[in-house]
Amino acid sequence: MKKSILCLLLMLMLPLWANAEVLNLPLDFEPAPKPQGTYPAKRETPEFDHYEDPSITADYEMVISPEWKITYYMARIRISNGSQLRTAAANTFEKKALAPAQTISRRMNAVVAINGDYYSGNAGRYVLRQGQVFRDSMAPGQDLLLIDEDGDFHIIMAEDHPEEMDKTFINGKRVTNALCFGPALIKDGEIVADISKAQPQSNPKSSEQRIAICQMGPLDYMVITIAHWGMNVEQFAQFVASFEGVQQAYNLDGGNSCHVVFMGNWRNQINTKGGQDYRPIPDIVYFASAYQPDENVSD
Repeated sequence: MKKSILCLLLMLMLPLWANAEVLNLPLDFEPAPKPQGTYPAKRETPEFDHYEDPSITADYEMVISPEWKITYYMARIRISNGSQLRTAAANTFEKKALAPAQTISRRMNAVVAINGDYYSGNAGRYVLRQGQVFRDSMAPGQDLLLIDEDGDFHIIMAEDHPEEMDKTFINGKRVTNALCFGPALIKDGEIVADISKAQPQSNPKSSEQRIAICQMGPLDYMVITIAHWGMNVEQFAQFVASFEGVQQAYNLDGGNSCHVVFMGNWRNQINTKGGQDYRPIPDIVYFASAYQPDENVSD
């Protein structure tokens, strides 16, 4: 019965969505359109969440895994075009400022947001955001993630010397965002994480709370973070690889910087032992709606 009602509601919504416009969002730092799709006013189960409009579908899930002996928080996101995968700063990328991911996410009207690479914490990190280069230098020994204008991920391993290459274009496409934390976890479907080579800022040998951004296919992504006592880098790579279809996966700033925000609300828990709490951060990576309802369509 419930399924029949849901199908009827979806059928009634189709004429409205059929007249809607899906935008290519400007490559700038302005807020994205406010999400105006299907989202429940009240969540019956906090372990699951869902948002959908003609430009984006996002699902959130919290899972207690006996196999891995962890709790993890995952969002799967499918977008219509690469402009919906965006970055934003607590203030601007020219200034060092910190804010909760939830605050930045709400300001930018993000559907799903996670912490970025804490770009302001290390002068040796390359900073390219929303098509603009803010720091054109990079220390050797770091894996780099380039995201092109079509939303495709390109992982450049440290041994390929990304510090020496042009990072504004790749395979003839403009790079819209670059993330420089690491290490790379999975490249072209294969685990590449190596404790002996991993970037020191990731504390590769320690059991840490970790977060990864992954591409599953064209315009298809997963973000995932673990809670409790964490994993080392190689264990985390194996865990991420256990999800079918992961093509590229990149490790971002972890520990108390791990933030997963879904529709403006924090959805992951961190280890609060010793009075620790969410760490304010300088930047987020987020997925935005590009749905523009047709104002001429009657209710």
